[in-house]
Amino acid sequence: MASGARSSMAGAHPVGTKVLALWPGSGLYYPGTVVRQHSGARYDVEFEDSSTFLLPANNLMLPNSRRGGRSPSRSRSRSPSRRRRSRSRSPARRTGKSPTRAGKSPKRPVASASTLSSENDTVDSLVESSPVLDRRTPRRSTRGRPAVDESVEQKNSTSLSFSQTRTGGAVSDSVQTVTSPALSPALSTADSGSAAMGSDAPSTTTTDGGASSQAAGTELNKKTTNFEFGGPMGALFTMISLPLVIMALYGVCNPSTCSVADLGMAKIPALWSLFSWKALMIVDVWLAFHAFLYCLDIGWVQWGQPLRDGSKLPYRISALQTFVITCVVFLGSVFYGDRVHLRINPVYVYENYLQLAFAATMVSLVLSIFLYAYSFRQGAMCAEGGNTGNMVYDFFIGRELNPRIGRMFDLKVFCELRPGLIAWVAINFCMAYTQYVNHGYVSNAMLLVNAFQFLYVLDGLASESAILTTMDIISDGFGFMLAFGDLAWVPFIYTLQARYLVDRPEQLPTWAVAYLVGLNMLGFYIFRSANSQKDEFRRAPNSTAVSHLYRIPTSRGRSLLADGWWGVCRKPNYLGDLMMALAWCGTCGVQNIICYFYFIYFAILLIHRQRRDDLHCARKYGEAWKEYTQRVPYRIVPGIY
Repeated sequence: MASGARSSMAGAHPVGTKVLALWPGSGLYYPGTVVRQHSGARYDVEFEDSSTFLLPANNLMLPNSRRGGRSPSRSRSRSPSRRRRSRSRSPARRTGKSPTRAGKSPKRPVASASTLSSENDTVDSLVESSPVLDRRTPRRSTRGRPAVDESVEQKNSTSLSFSQTRTGGAVSDSVQTVTSPALSPALSTADSGSAAMGSDAPSTTTTDGGASSQAAGTELNKKTTNFEFGGPMGALFTMISLPLVIMALYGVCNPSTCSVADLGMAKIPALWSLFSWKALMIVDVWLAFHAFLYCLDIGWVQWGQPLRDGSKLPYRISALQTFVITCVVFLGSVFYGDRVHLRINPVYVYENYLQLAFAATMVSLVLSIFLYAYSFRQGAMCAEGGNTGNMVYDFFIGRELNPRIGRMFDLKVFCELRPGLIAWVAINFCMAYTQYVNHGYVSNAMLLVNAFQFLYVLDGLASESAILTTMDIISDGFGFMLAFGDLAWVPFIYTLQARYLVDRPEQLPTWAVAYLVGLNMLGFYIFRSANSQKDEFRRAPNSTAVSHLYRIPTSRGRSLLADGWWGVCRKPNYLGDLMMALAWCGTCGVQNIICYFYFIYFAILLIHRQRRDDLHCARKYGEAWKEYTQRVPYRIVPGIY
């Protein structure tokens, strides 16, 4: 490319400048206008059909900088996915062009990226069919991508389990089809649909936070006929019992006692003693702080999976950056906050643990009420399982699929990883700090549980983009179940081991430390490598890393991975997850079964999930699934289960 053309693309573009801009997910340039400037040489560009995208400067060029070469019509037919391997997160992509808004046909592209010089590596890399809009891309593979179908993915999140970064899946579909890029007037990429999602219907894309098109609104929001969790009565029982579990665990395991024998004598404090204005303010400030960070223009924007109407939503991927900022602010306030009168006292968290848990429960309840009322606004897309018409059940399971405030603030994704998961690490630190204040040292058991869970959370936050393929995001509504799980259950159940060790500073022998470190790291290796193998098979089934693995063809035109980790057992990632959970609980020794509450509860949960997946896959894949289960008889633990 001529130097003049390169400089025009990388230079400043004032608001109002007419430019040629690269349509995200394609190799085509279209006329547009710069409507806003951002830091880092990025711009909001409004195309002729009124679609607006955030694009880096390297995706823009002045009209007079276009080089000749291929004709627009020929350029139009060259899909970037045909020129190089797609990075699309979709398990399969339909053949055909993305439909456009009713009444508008796609404009002919002014230029194709194939007409640009290969000297510009940045533009060339952005031409691939990637859901990432920003020039920055995730440096790590997605965390625990599901293997069979987005509709049955076990997630980095909560569901009934509230296991915030848990993943699942079974075996992986391998066939990828290609679609040609077409100018769609809303949020869309070249990867316009997914057979696994069942989105064979025309795509009516949207930019307003998950709203379906008005024409398809009635069809998309059909009444739910199937109930889970025991129906309305089961949902009501769960909503009442889960907050009681938090209080009961504190009642039987507190500074004075921690024994199952005390279960019958556990006293649930009076409701008025649980409420604290200060605790409520702390929880509110914590949420507001993370909401502020979520709105910052950091990280990158990534497309989610196709919804039922074929549309895709943009998501801000910045959980890792948020975590780093939070750690700096939090630790700075703990150790240097006195200088600015904003000191955080970690001991307060330990001493008012139950009040903070109650405040988080209150906030999740208020949020759930808002979500239920908000779901009745015009244009809201309901979750397939949350539109029964029964207020109790829909309130619990979540009525709306993707509730959003504005274009980018997705309430479900915001709560999924950020405030609750980061609070888990922060509370663990407060427990270690309190142990030091009370005993003058931090035990090696406390250090281990903090390190193990820190690694786990860090890995989950660094792989934030993986949650966009999970059942939580794609098919589950956002109601009390997920809101309570994200904001209350995760930070105040998963910190049980650290809270126990505050008053019982276990100093483990060297052999026990070595055993627990080995168990945790082996579990993490199995967890990560199994998920990475699955992800590679879904993204590039013919790559050298997985092309040699045995696969079973299905009648749906796709394949099931039945080799490697996924030939050892059906849920190898569950096995790794359980090994890590056992290592966490083991830091408290073996004399107290209460410290193993998390492991027991999580094992029951994963067994339930695995059986639920088996039933779904048996219906979906028929004879191919029978062959798979005969080849891989063990579900989670080889040789045992």
